[in-house]
Amino acid sequence: VITKSPGCAFEGTLEASYENYNDLKTRAYLNVPLTDTLAFNVSALYKLSDSYYKLADSSPIEGSRSLPKDDERGVRIRVRWQPTEDFETTLTGLIVEQSGTGSTVNQNTHPNPQYAALGASETPPYQTSADYAPMFGLHNRVIYGDAKYSFDWFDAKALASYQDMTTEARIDLDNTQAPLV
Repeated sequence: VITKSPGCAFEGTLEASYENYNDLKTRAYLNVPLTDTLAFNVSALYKLSDSYYKLADSSPIEGSRSLPKDDERGVRIRVRWQPTEDFETTLTGLIVEQSGTGSTVNQNTHPNPQYAALGASETPPYQTSADYAPMFGLHNRVIYGDAKYSFDWFDAKALASYQDMTTEARIDLDNTQAPLV
């Protein structure tokens, strides 16, 4: 994926869509030149959708048969400075947050005999009989930059980055009502 570098033209876009499973997607982009040598751009995304899965009637989880919505949001800010034709530097920061069930939901369409003895049963399509609610969360923060100087015969480039990412998940791997560890 190659993202746009800040440029010398003011521009912006806004996209939105609504699809199956209450899938709402929005994206925004804005590029702002501050001077002839300095510009920044910012882009943001927001996505919210229902899970494709529902809890099966056999699931012991109390309450709604619906699973949590998948929620994704992020923003990226990029600043570019090019004081001469030979030198430019760019600094970028981004934050991405995700929550919901993501890929933590599974279903048991063909339980083997050992799992059947523990209470596993075939679940209908797009249903799960998990004994606790599946969950996924991601918190990602990144800062990165580069500097480039163009000599007559070659270019020299320096890169640096820092990333802080945490994830959390709950997955019922056996997909039975038995509280197996």
